[in-house]
Amino acid sequence: GRLFYFQRRHRASITILTLYTNYAQFAASMLFGFTSLILLNTTPLGSPPHYLTWWLGIFLVPIVLGLFYFDALFKLFFPSRMRLYNRMKGLQSRSHFHWRITGLSLLRHIVFTTQLALTLTAFGAKVGMTEILWIWQYYFWVTLAPSIFLGKIVVRDSVALWVLALAFISSETIVVSSLTIWVMNLLIPTLISLFIVRQKS
Repeated sequence: GRLFYFQRRHRASITILTLYTNYAQFAASMLFGFTSLILLNTTPLGSPPHYLTWWLGIFLVPIVLGLFYFDALFKLFFPSRMRLYNRMKGLQSRSHFHWRITGLSLLRHIVFTTQLALTLTAFGAKVGMTEILWIWQYYFWVTLAPSIFLGKIVVRDSVALWVLALAFISSETIVVSSLTIWVMNLLIPTLISLFIVRQKS
């Protein structure tokens, strides 16, 4: 959609920024999920052994550092894409670029957490700090779960049931809330954007 809407000369920057922001959101989900794991000391798979928690924490460090050295990571995995690498390096050299993207990704995660918490509350669930931590784990696991676009709904609902049921929230409330979030965040904006793009073309 971004590549279709904007002019061709912007496509390289759009590709880079999409990759970087997706990575930043992944890092945010991992960070909040790890925090939830530490505070709750349990997961849907049971309580992890201490050595596994330590290894997960160690694994998280390079993920967070990757936000500030994303150009190097890109060059490592895509050595033939030097044009994109040079463009990315130019973007990352801008003042406070890393902190802005990181801050926006953390804020986005907080917004999604608040949105899901309010939606669960609207459908009758009681949401406190413990439930918020489970919501963080929900986003952690759904981020790690592979899926294609059309399968994302099923994956999100399945993970939501798997995780949020541990917060003693009813299955009906979880499914309706997850579906409502999908409609608000994806379906409605997609339909609106299709109309806007069609009008432009």
